[in-house]
Amino acid sequence: MAQARRLLTEAKQPNPAMSLMIPNTPELLQAGQVIQAMAQEAGFQVTIQATESASLIQLATKGEYQTRFGNWSGRTDPDGNIYNFAVCNAPLNDSHYCNPEVDRELDAARTVEAPAQRLDHYRKAAEQLLRDLPMIYLWHNKWLWASTIKLTGLSIYPDGLIRPQGLRLQ
Repeated sequence: MAQARRLLTEAKQPNPAMSLMIPNTPELLQAGQVIQAMAQEAGFQVTIQATESASLIQLATKGEYQTRFGNWSGRTDPDGNIYNFAVCNAPLNDSHYCNPEVDRELDAARTVEAPAQRLDHYRKAAEQLLRDLPMIYLWHNKWLWASTIKLTGLSIYPDGLIRPQGLRLQ
């Protein structure tokens, strides 16, 4: 924290203030309060702007926010988790991030079927995204499931949805 405060002082911004728009749910508001407290220790003043989810999406689409809290989509294919959020002018790219190298790699990943080839393109895109940091994923949901041993065919996916195809209760 001392280094963060020192850097802010050097930048002649000892107490920057910002607004953090968060969906108005207990879990996410609590996460926002943790972020607010941690940022305050580093010298940032964060105001939480609790916002109803549909309104948040509408405001985000218009770019009417300073910072906002979003959720990882949890899709099982990397394309669904990255493409529309990171490609220049993509419909869900609310930050208006644009890097032709990322576009090139994500477009290339869509043209190959072999997982190893796709992974190489996603790795290159991810490396650039980690340098640019247009968005930061703090966590993703951990889904916990329980079932009877009489249930067979249950497959767990990262999006948390249960696919009933193939389920059998013995």
